[in-house]
Amino acid sequence: MIALYHIAKSRAKISGLPADLPNPGACAVAAVQCEKLPVRQSWTKEDGTVIRTLWGEMFHQLGGAAGFVHVADEDANLTTPGGETTLSFCVSSSSLRSSCWTKS
Repeated sequence: MIALYHIAKSRAKISGLPADLPNPGACAVAAVQCEKLPVRQSWTKEDGTVIRTLWGEMFHQLGGAAGFVHVADEDANLTTPGGETTLSFCVSSSSLRSSCWTKS
C-alpha cells in the first residue's frame, strides 16, 4: 500500500516502474494511521465534521466535509458503506473521477 501511495503521489520521480503499469494521472489519495484513531470515540476535524469510523476519515480526507456527507449515515451508525455509496462519491467528485472505477 505504501508503494501505491508513492506511485500515485510521485510517479514522475520514480525510476524503473514497469512500462505496462497503468497511469491513472492525477488522483486523490487518503492515508490513515489507524493506530492514531481513537477507539470507540469520535474525533472532530478542523472544519467541525465529527468522524466516528475509518470510512468517515477516508471520505473526509478525499473530499472534505462534502466527501464525508456521502458516508455520514454509515459513519453515524458505525457501519461500512456499500459499493454504490463509494461509486456515487467517486462519480460526484471531479478530482476523484480519474482515480475511481466505473460501473460496467
